Amino acid sequence: MRKRASSFTVRPQRKAPHHKKAAEHIFSAGISQVTTSQKDLRRDGSPFLYGFPPVAGTNPACLILGSMPSARSLAENHYYAHPRNRFWPLMRSLLAARCGAMSYDEELEMLKVSGIALWDSIGSCRREGSLDSSIQDLSPNPIADFLQIHSSIRSILFNGRKAQSVFERAFGAAFIDRHQLQAFALPSTSPANASWGFERLRDEWGRVLAICGIKIIEL
Repeated sequence: MRKRASSFTVRPQRKAPHHKKAAEHIFSAGISQVTTSQKDLRRDGSPFLYGFPPVAGTNPACLILGSMPSARSLAENHYYAHPRNRFWPLMRSLLAARCGAMSYDEELEMLKVSGIALWDSIGSCRREGSLDSSIQDLSPNPIADFLQIHSSIRSILFNGRKAQSVFERAFGAAFIDRHQLQAFALPSTSPANASWGFERLRDEWGRVLAICGIKIIEL
């Protein structure tokens, strides 16, 4: 059944770079440069927000895509920085058998050595607050170029419905099949997804990560 289109507007992507080196520059230098201020003001005075560069180690097996960093994450320059978001506790539990805190650098390294890349479907947008429903005038990230560079990625995991819907509208529902990828829509780790408790999230995320070939702890 065809999904009903949502009300946001997707702004067109810039033309993909012709060379791998140029694309890497966009991921590592260009995006990090615009995120130094995190927002500017458009002519109508509304905030315009920019996301983070991707996180990837050597030969990642899967890519986890969120939607857009929250206001707290943008302020702290830190993926999933909201203390009630379950993403990092979930990853620590599944990948490192640790429930206690780790430094942010340690958390990123944990993902890299486990074969997991991390990014968002949205590269920039306007938004008041942190709710996905408030996102307007979005531009998707150049995920197709990223996947071309990191050809070892065979699976995409969507952290919530917004991440999936933006990806599908930007690249087309056939993109996954055309590139022979697996795709999994996972329950959001956001505190707004209160119907999913931690253990239930752990079971579902752990099951899917295992399917993707990620070594997980004591499921």
